[in-house]
Amino acid sequence: MGSDRGGGGKVWSRRGCGGLGMLLLHWLCALLLPRSGCCLDVRWSPGSPVPSPGAEFDRLYTGYVSREVEEIYSFNYTTWPRQAGAVRVFVNTSSDDLQFPVLFVVRQQKSILSWQIPLILRGLYQRIYTYQEVSRILCPMKPLNEKEPQPHYMFVDVASLAPYNIHYELLVSRVHHFSIETSEMFSFTAT
Repeated sequence: MGSDRGGGGKVWSRRGCGGLGMLLLHWLCALLLPRSGCCLDVRWSPGSPVPSPGAEFDRLYTGYVSREVEEIYSFNYTTWPRQAGAVRVFVNTSSDDLQFPVLFVVRQQKSILSWQIPLILRGLYQRIYTYQEVSRILCPMKPLNEKEPQPHYMFVDVASLAPYNIHYELLVSRVHHFSIETSEMFSFTAT
């Protein structure tokens, strides 16, 4: 097994009007353009992503988003043969405004996962539960029988259409003991 190589990515921040619209355009292009053989030529202009210090695993990132500001975090890591490459994404926001939630989108090579905070879950008798803290585990996408180390890239986008700043926290970490094997003792705590 090799050591984890994490971080080294860039963090981008979009400032100016239309940030969420540009984010949606990039998602749409990423989904549709590769099939058509086209590529999108994006050049820097006001409101475009501005590189800042790199994103690292196990580091708590805090910031503010609004309709004027969105954040994009870039992570990369390597999985080694017979090693599962699971990642945990923990997010927290102080906002309980259901009209202007904070949107979190995680993009990987072959998958997209998104959710909003406050996260709304409906229980029995139409009772509504809202959560300001959410943690998601991204399962490995490739089988463990590879023979060479595999690089992985992941982007976490944080955005909101709120007309005011909303504080958020983001923590992305590697899950080192993700796979369970038969005939081995495994204990856990459900929460």
